[in-house]
Amino acid sequence: MITDSVKGSSTRFFYGPEQECWYLDLHRDNKLVRSTIYAGDYEEVYENGDF
Repeated sequence: MITDSVKGSSTRFFYGPEQECWYLDLHRDNKLVRSTIYAGDYEEVYENGDF
């Protein structure tokens, strides 16, 4: 997790067993702003909780 207390934002990274990034989410003021799912060459981005 990377946190910026001045901007009130944080990013969490989730990794698989072979250290490949599977998922990350960005929060601002404790609200989910963006989620990104990775699967090989596939990448899906959701913004403002729009899943």
